[in-house]
Amino acid sequence: MGAIQTRHSKLWFAGINGNWPLAAYELDELKEGLDDAAEYNPEFKNIQVKSLLSQFVAKPLSDLDASIKSKSPDAFKKSFDLLSAACNGCHAAAGRAFISIKRPTTVPVTNQRFLPPADR
Repeated sequence: MGAIQTRHSKLWFAGINGNWPLAAYELDELKEGLDDAAEYNPEFKNIQVKSLLSQFVAKPLSDLDASIKSKSPDAFKKSFDLLSAACNGCHAAAGRAFISIKRPTTVPVTNQRFLPPADR
């Protein structure tokens, strides 16, 4: 889940900077990571990972994808926050409420530009 957390953070910075191609890429990578978790660890430490992921994050991921395609900063922020809340709901349902996700405040990596190419 550490890689997913990094993707979540990179997605935020791409979206708030209006780098929609990067945001779409990071969302796709985040989805792939969640899909891999569901496929390769459908049950982990008595947690039904696959079931919880489909229950909690499918719609928020779809909504976030739509907000990126619309290139709407306000819709992006709202759908990003809803995804974060869904992640927290999933963690709580898995008995892991102590893992709480929020909007990041600092960039996860310092060697990547998050502004769109035209704004660099």
